[in-house]
Amino acid sequence: MNRRVVAVVFGSCLLAQAYAADVRLFGFSKGELYLQDGVGAPLLVSGAPYEFRAFALLTVTNLTAATIKLPNNGATKALTNYPGYLERKEYYASKQSLDLADPNGTYTFTVQGPQSGQKVVNLTLTSDFYPVVPHISNYAAAQAIDPAADFLLRWDNPLTTDFIQVKIFDGSTLIFQSPDSPAGPGALTGQSNAVAIPKTFLSQGKTYKGQIVAWHKASGNTTTYPGAQSYAAYTRQTEFTLKSLWNVSDVRWFGVAKKTRYIQTSILAPSIATDNPYEFTAFADATAGPNLTAAAVQAPSKVIKNLAAATATGWRFSEKFPSQATLQTAYANASYQFSLQTLHNGLQQITLDLSPAVAAVPQISNWNEVNAIDPSKGFTLSWNALGGATNDFIQVRISKGGQLVFQSGDDPSAANALNGTSKSISLPAGLLQPGETCECTITFLKAVDLDTFSYPRALGFAGYGTETTATLRARGGTVRVPVLSAAKINNGLMEFEIDADPGRLYGIEGTSDFRSWQNLALTNAPSNPFLFRFQPNPQQKNLILRVYAN
Repeated sequence: MNRRVVAVVFGSCLLAQAYAADVRLFGFSKGELYLQDGVGAPLLVSGAPYEFRAFALLTVTNLTAATIKLPNNGATKALTNYPGYLERKEYYASKQSLDLADPNGTYTFTVQGPQSGQKVVNLTLTSDFYPVVPHISNYAAAQAIDPAADFLLRWDNPLTTDFIQVKIFDGSTLIFQSPDSPAGPGALTGQSNAVAIPKTFLSQGKTYKGQIVAWHKASGNTTTYPGAQSYAAYTRQTEFTLKSLWNVSDVRWFGVAKKTRYIQTSILAPSIATDNPYEFTAFADATAGPNLTAAAVQAPSKVIKNLAAATATGWRFSEKFPSQATLQTAYANASYQFSLQTLHNGLQQITLDLSPAVAAVPQISNWNEVNAIDPSKGFTLSWNALGGATNDFIQVRISKGGQLVFQSGDDPSAANALNGTSKSISLPAGLLQPGETCECTITFLKAVDLDTFSYPRALGFAGYGTETTATLRARGGTVRVPVLSAAKINNGLMEFEIDADPGRLYGIEGTSDFRSWQNLALTNAPSNPFLFRFQPNPQQKNLILRVYAN
């Protein structure tokens, strides 16, 4: 008989009570545990990623016992009784250890229940047929979930031909799960590729743990224990995080960088700056002034550096060094831990990994034009291709008299931000007055670590950088009359000093007959005066020089 019937007679009425099975689903599995911590493929968890699991899902609360006996008259192992289920888990460092301790073969599962009595079921596991490793396909979206809306979690399909289950935990508390049995209403089949997580399960600004398990059923028994499903299966489980957004995000981006500073004074390549050109910098930019109340970074040396409020929304720390070696000694290539105390998002602690990288040096490519700018018109500032990618960052800043008058986007998400592929920027008309100079700085940061997940809507950035500073000049204004002096021959070269306005563009021409003039150079004055050298033609008996200013 499939059920036990108790009959009670009340007069002429017969009432029958039918008892269901004490167990809904039971069995055992051999599995592999994976971790997905980005958009890439999941990796086996460290330590002990191989699992043996025996389980029984109950319909009653007072099931007395369950055991599983290993093949070939092996050991008998007891399951632990938990609220609503029984379970035994064992973990192993290698698949060989798993297979040695729990070999493939026929296992004997025994359950003792108050209604169904004792049931003994044989289940066989063979062939090591594991399902595909579950991979969350919308991982990035799962790190920035709007808690006010339902979220559709997606994964690559297909994983298996049998059964999939998804669980979401808040700490150790299970807050959401898809049906835990293949027979449950709405259970996810092996062909499923998504599950809806209702908005009622998630709060703002929280991190949750998710698990997705794919099952491949090797065998089952539907006759020995009527009303209960049984599985012997191979499983693969992927664990991942989900994060919900805050109503207000307090930080736009933060990070660390090592950079080298350069000076460009002519059409030639920039030269390294002389005043401690090697720099370590840490930064954090808030979405609004009050939203970031403190910021600090811990270096690999465990020394903590506090950032200071440098602008209305920007916090900064920087330290400069005379050599690359001294910079490296103070700030090694390793992990840097940020601590950001925010107004709405609490304390955020994020680790960024700074590893070595090579960053090309920005060099203004239209040098002559940028030192003869028509102040009444817009102008395009151009520089060499830096070999950067869209994840890299470039910023251009223009200052006059120490005051910032123009800049491109000050973080990668800004509307007018420049990425590593940019090679020019348009400067507005009227930025300079006739004859006026300005200081231009081009900063290139090459990303080595980007963290878009740890702090939703805030970008963590670690990189290596270069920075080139140059003087730009507009046409017109009062022009210093250039004067040549101290002319002499030095090691076969003609050299002389030119009295000039620093930064202004000067042309040097030569003639021997006053009828035709030869262009010898077009250069910006790096200082006043500046030294000019050239190789004279040894066949030329006389040479007359002149200098003009733009």
